[in-house]
Amino acid sequence: GILIHCDSTDHAVGIGTATPDTAYIADFAAVSGKSIKTAGSVDITGNSTVTGTLGVVGSIDSTTFVTQGTVAHSAAGAIPITHAIVNMTVDATKAFTLADGADGQMITLTCVAATNTPDGTITPANRNGFATLDMDAVGETFTLIFSNSKWNIASIHGGAIT
Repeated sequence: GILIHCDSTDHAVGIGTATPDTAYIADFAAVSGKSIKTAGSVDITGNSTVTGTLGVVGSIDSTTFVTQGTVAHSAAGAIPITHAIVNMTVDATKAFTLADGADGQMITLTCVAATNTPDGTITPANRNGFATLDMDAVGETFTLIFSNSKWNIASIHGGAIT
């Protein structure tokens, strides 16, 4: 049977709080920083907003993997893989690395500035069918997709592949 039933669009249920937020149907207070625990799964049919840190124990299964935004990068070493587009500055001889991504992740690396005899070498940690990507002129672009635990070349404009 039904344990609790509330059929109203203009009232809020507060659990652990005497003044529930009326912008929501249910408002749960926190105990030691936590509000809800469930032994089963949770099905969410709408959008979710997380304010704070989202901790996941286990895996995230998704039909799409999207990293959003653009980041500028010029330092030798690790290229950030947290954005879909990385605008690269190659201003001398530099060795770049690319860590493994998540299965299905795509990244586009574009040279937006090249000065001081540029020679950028990009070496992904794991790659399929190539050793390095060489970037040394404005406009050179590599689009990669991470699949089967390796970076794969989806497209190239200028640049060189070794």
